[in-house]
Amino acid sequence: MTVVTACRTSLVSWFVANILLCFELVRGLAMLTLTGCLMVTGAIVYHAMQPTKPLFIRFEDGSLIPVYGWAFWLAFVAGDSSLHYVKLKHFNIL
Repeated sequence: MTVVTACRTSLVSWFVANILLCFELVRGLAMLTLTGCLMVTGAIVYHAMQPTKPLFIRFEDGSLIPVYGWAFWLAFVAGDSSLHYVKLKHFNIL
């Protein structure tokens, strides 16, 4: 599974989870769990595919060092928070 496939699949499962949450709570929470798992899996796979030696792109005035951007951290935090939300909802804490 590539990172792009995991991100597309998690987007589709998020849409389905929102529709199911309107009509049937238990299956909506199951889809939200799947969405969180796919988002976290996509972030972990992306991290695992990074090269071990860091890439430095040198220019005349300085250098460009790639780092994890806001989209990576947003996907990771959104997936993790959806997993925590489902856990709290399942145990009737929320």
